[in-house]
Amino acid sequence: MPAIKAARYLHLTLREFMEFLPALQDQGFPKACPITGNYDMVAIDAWLG
Repeated sequence: MPAIKAARYLHLTLREFMEFLPALQDQGFPKACPITGNYDMVAIDAWLG
């Protein structure tokens, strides 16, 4: 899913998501696909636990 949808999925604005992304990734949040730039919803769900 694109970053805007990943942000909405976490109840964040895109700006908030991009601001918090380094800290989220420090906590194991899945990185975007290097080719498409999309995030994996299943991986996000697994991270959320």
